[in-house]
Amino acid sequence: MHIQLLNILDKKFEDSVAKYARLPFQTTMLNANLYTHILNNNAVMLKNRINFLHAVGLIPMYNGYYKREVLIYHDLKDFQSRSNKTIDAEALKTIQQTIAGHITRADDQQNTVIPIFQHYSSSSELLLLTGISILDKESSTAVSLLHELGMPISMVEFTIYTPVYLTQLLDLYQKDTSLSVQRLATMFGKSYKQIQKDSKLYFGTTLYNFFLKLKMLDTIDDLMFTDLSLKEIAFKNNFADYCSMYKLFNKQYNFPLQQIPRFLNPV
Repeated sequence: MHIQLLNILDKKFEDSVAKYARLPFQTTMLNANLYTHILNNNAVMLKNRINFLHAVGLIPMYNGYYKREVLIYHDLKDFQSRSNKTIDAEALKTIQQTIAGHITRADDQQNTVIPIFQHYSSSSELLLLTGISILDKESSTAVSLLHELGMPISMVEFTIYTPVYLTQLLDLYQKDTSLSVQRLATMFGKSYKQIQKDSKLYFGTTLYNFFLKLKMLDTIDDLMFTDLSLKEIAFKNNFADYCSMYKLFNKQYNFPLQQIPRFLNPV
């Protein structure tokens, strides 16, 4: 997969983790059961996202994207990792600095939940620690409930030339989904053929199909992190109706809507 595609998916991943951190966790009762519940739900969310990206062909088949959960206890000066494998020291140091900064920040909340999204790498892999940290400002401590994801560097294609206009085009389209690919091509001084060629090279599919898959990612976020009904989610994400959304997920890509977790459990 091309690095430009990876960067776009990475940003969508980061947005989803931020939404997960805004769920109404019962942080007034900090205990091992709560930590297990949060870790399990976060793992479900991450694995579901990975499975979807593979189902729609945006990432290659690879069984090692999800690696392990990582539990870290913090105070203002130090941290202790509950992991039987070594984690990158600089990544842990950066997380610790972020948490210490939040603990000392003045606000009215005793317990605050913040998202963690920390990249690092080894000689052979691109790695990510992600999840949430729960801060207890009264005791000046925190616990990070994280998961490690990764992929081999060899799976990523790096090239000198990247069509920056494609990213700008995506931003424009997401602000106005009524724009056609032909209209966008004209606006950027490109031919329709050139846009489709670049899109297949860097996104692995046609531009319209890539738009569609990004819309599906937004739909998954609404299913996971809102209590909107299915019909409301279809309308919000510009599907013609619920049936159109259902057919795209369940029939075209064999990714049933029913297997997407709804953390707010709507009626």
